[in-house]
Amino acid sequence: MPSSTLPHDNHLHSGPNPPQNTPASAPILCLPTELLLSILERCVDDNPGEDDEPLSVLAKDQWLSLSTVCSHWHGVIIGTPMIWADINAWSIPTQQDARAVELVQRALLRAENAPLRLNLDVVQTYHAQTGQPIRRQILAVLRATSERWQSLSLRVDPCQLLDLAPMRGKLPLLERLELSRSNNANDRQFFAACNLFEIAPALRSLTFEDFPPRVAWHQLTEVRLNITFGFYGHFHKAVYNALAFVEHCSASCSVMVWDINPPYHRDQQKLADWPTQPLFKSPIRSFTLAPSSFSSDDEQVQLAGRILRLLSLPNLTELKLQSTCPAANFWDPAAFATFTRRSPNITVLHLRQTYISSPALLQALRQVPLLEDLAVEDLHQKESYHFAVTDEVLRELLEPSLARNLCRLEIRSFVQFDHDLLLQVLRLHAQRTGTASGGNFVFRAVVLAMTKAEAEYGARADEGRRRLAETLEQGYRDGLRFTIDVDVV
Repeated sequence: MPSSTLPHDNHLHSGPNPPQNTPASAPILCLPTELLLSILERCVDDNPGEDDEPLSVLAKDQWLSLSTVCSHWHGVIIGTPMIWADINAWSIPTQQDARAVELVQRALLRAENAPLRLNLDVVQTYHAQTGQPIRRQILAVLRATSERWQSLSLRVDPCQLLDLAPMRGKLPLLERLELSRSNNANDRQFFAACNLFEIAPALRSLTFEDFPPRVAWHQLTEVRLNITFGFYGHFHKAVYNALAFVEHCSASCSVMVWDINPPYHRDQQKLADWPTQPLFKSPIRSFTLAPSSFSSDDEQVQLAGRILRLLSLPNLTELKLQSTCPAANFWDPAAFATFTRRSPNITVLHLRQTYISSPALLQALRQVPLLEDLAVEDLHQKESYHFAVTDEVLRELLEPSLARNLCRLEIRSFVQFDHDLLLQVLRLHAQRTGTASGGNFVFRAVVLAMTKAEAEYGARADEGRRRLAETLEQGYRDGLRFTIDVDVV
């Protein structure tokens, strides 16, 4: 369809030329195209928000507005296929399907032969009289381009997978795949029978909800499981069954388990009643666990420990623990001890939003003798402050047998410790690092302020940053490299 028939394009063909008194060599006209595009990209947000009009996002109205500045910008924007190869069709009502198809066709024309990056949520709706599903034409249009898909974020109902069936075996470029269920899909396992992505030779990254589709697991390098809310009476069994996918992952695959949210019901199975056998064994080397709980109930916030008890990861080198909401994970020392006996090669340990005492932290460090990279955080929970890095921890880190391979330390801290003691620790490990590898020890800190008053938070955090930096600058000549930032409220 000629673009002149599309209302969003009417202003493009009469875009103003540079003023007559503007020299042809004006700096703004002399920028290399790549640099100009890099600048313009910072003026555009292609990710739809709740208040964004879906058709406006699909039409790339922000880019079109920039294209009216001058004929040069117009030519660059309209003539850059990679801009139009990003197609974001999210939450478009069925009654706007025809208009959406026009906009997609225009984007495909301008994208030329560039690989496509698709973000699609065209949820199934139904005829009010017949109750029959209304087929979304936008899916049919994009399905015909599947051989150009490079990345796909897809949110669908089960019956919509049938509309996509012809693309099976026609995904030669697909590298990244993200799948999620629509709110209408009550069947949590319908992706498990999906074979649309089984033949995708370039696929490396998979994100899915609850249960995965059929894929060539051996070729994946990144897998993320999102466990959705709503498993009630059998939550523990559902999580156990969902974790079974790790056994399919190869040694080159990094795994992330995200947003496990226990239900609030008091009759929920206790953690002690969870399945413990058989363990899930996998050769993966990197594992990130991010539970989600708004409860302060220890039975819930110790969920991370429950998950670790189910896994046997003998090749693991990276373990990262965090939370997807303000509530912290409560450290489970026994679970970690069990886990490290099965995973003796850990070199990276990141404990973010994790409530861990100083003795428990020191115990954990003794259980990972090969540790090279450590991240820990202080916490503010309700009315109390909790400090992970204390003088006790720092004094132990001066012992030659503890974390002797440490070459990177990251803390998020209220800085309630002796600055000089920290400097001694960093100097010691900087000297060890330099002697062992000729490299530099890296330290990064984010300074927090112990106040709830937003008006004074920034100033107090910045003062803490300044004082810490003054002390640590003394270690620069010893090979210490550090970055100190201030937390933003």
